[in-house]
Amino acid sequence: MKGPDLGGCGARWVPFPADFVLGGDGFARLPAYASTKHVNVKERWRGRPLAEVLLEEFGLSGAYLREAAAEGRLLVNRCPCQAEDALQNGDLITHTYTVEEPPLRDEAVSILAESDCLLVVHKPAGMPCHPQGKYQRASLTEVVRRGYLGETWEYIHPVNRLDRQTSGVVLLAKTRKGYILLSRELGEMQKLYVARVTGCFEREALGRVAAGFAEQRPLGKDAARTEEPWVVVSADIDVVASEPRGFVSFMAGDEAFRDAGWHVTCNLPLRVDKHRPGQPLTTLVDVQEGKPATTHLRWLHGFGDGSSLVLCRPFTGRTHQIRVHLGALGLPIVGDVLYGGISALLGPAASAASAAASTAPGAVANASDASDGEAPLCLHAAAYAVCARRPVSDEAGAAGVGCGIRPDESRGEGASLEGVLPLPAGVSAMPATVVYRCLRSPAWVEEAPPS
Repeated sequence: MKGPDLGGCGARWVPFPADFVLGGDGFARLPAYASTKHVNVKERWRGRPLAEVLLEEFGLSGAYLREAAAEGRLLVNRCPCQAEDALQNGDLITHTYTVEEPPLRDEAVSILAESDCLLVVHKPAGMPCHPQGKYQRASLTEVVRRGYLGETWEYIHPVNRLDRQTSGVVLLAKTRKGYILLSRELGEMQKLYVARVTGCFEREALGRVAAGFAEQRPLGKDAARTEEPWVVVSADIDVVASEPRGFVSFMAGDEAFRDAGWHVTCNLPLRVDKHRPGQPLTTLVDVQEGKPATTHLRWLHGFGDGSSLVLCRPFTGRTHQIRVHLGALGLPIVGDVLYGGISALLGPAASAASAAASTAPGAVANASDASDGEAPLCLHAAAYAVCARRPVSDEAGAAGVGCGIRPDESRGEGASLEGVLPLPAGVSAMPATVVYRCLRSPAWVEEAPPS
C-alpha cells in the first residue's frame, strides 16, 4: 500500500493483467504487441495520395509508409498498395503496427465499493481512465476489465473522468443502463479534491488577483449573467495560518462537504482552447466567451518548502477546472507544468518513466497523453458524494429498469438510486448521502519533497 491508510480498513486490489511485466523498478510494463486499425476514407481524403493523407492526419512519414506497404502492413481494401496511390470513395485503409505503450506505476487499482451496476475504484496517478492515444491496454477500464472482471468483452464505462496524472475516486458503470442513469445524475454529485500548490493563501496577493479580474466583465448580452465577483476572499483567511487543519481530519467525516469554512471562491469562466495536433489540451480563463465555473478552496496546512495543501470543491465540471483556477490565482499545482506548477517533487522515477515512454509508429497523438516528464501532478480526487434518495426523473428511472432503480413506497418517493449504489467499506445501512472515500492518500499529501 502506498501512502498512509486513511480508512483503517483493508481493500480489494485489482491485479495487473497477466501480460504486464512487473520489473521491480516501480513500474508495470506491457511487452510490445501488434495492433491493426481500419479506417474508412473520408470525403476530404478522396483523390489524394495515401502518404499525404496519413502524414497530415496521423503524422506517419513517407519513409515509414513505404516500408509498411512493402511489408504488407499497409493495405487498401485488404490488398497491397503503394504509398503514392490515390484514395477513392469507399476505400478501406488497414494498418498493422507495433504498439509500445508507456509504463504504468506499479500501483494497483483498489476497489472501494461494488454493486451489480457500479464499481467504485481508486485510480492511481499516471493511468488514464479509458484507452486514449499511446495508452490502450494500459488504461483503467482495460486493467479492470482484464484483471478483475476477467473478460475482455465485459462492459465497463467511467461515469466520472479524471486526468491521467490525477489519482482518486472513479465511478465505473458495469452496465449500459447503469451508465445512462448515473451519468444523468453526475451534475448532482459532490466532489472533493486535495491539491498541493506552490505558495500559500495571502490576503494581499489574492486581493491583487481579485482586483485584476474585477475589471474584466462580459460584454453585450452576457453583461448581466453574473453579479458575483470573479474571486471572493473570506475574512477568515487571515487566521488560517494559526489554525492548521490537516487533510486526514477533514476526510474523517462529512465536514468538508458542508458549505461553510471556504477561504476562497473562484468564479472565473473557462473555455477550452482550440486543439492543435500534437499539443496538450488546454483550458483558458475567458470572461467574454467562457462557461461559468465555480471552485471553493480551503487552506489545510503548509510545508517547509513554501507549498501548501488545499482542499478543493468544484461546483461545475469544466475541463481542468481546478488546475486552471488555482493557476489563475497564482497558486499553481505542484507538478502541473501546463498551468505553471513547479516540478519540485520530481524524483528519479519520473525521469525513468519519461525515458521509457515512446510513441509507436502509427499511434495517433492524443492531447491528453502528451509526455511532460511524468511529473507527479499533486491533485487527488479524495471523495465523491452521491444522494441515494434523491428522486430521479421518470426518463432516468425508466432507463434504470433492471438496474436496481425502484420507488421507495414507504417514504412516498419516486424511483431513487438506492438500489444502484454500493455501500462503502464499513457502512452497514444505506445513508441518505453515500460518500465514497479513498482509503489511502498520495505520499505528497504528508511528505516533504525530496532534497
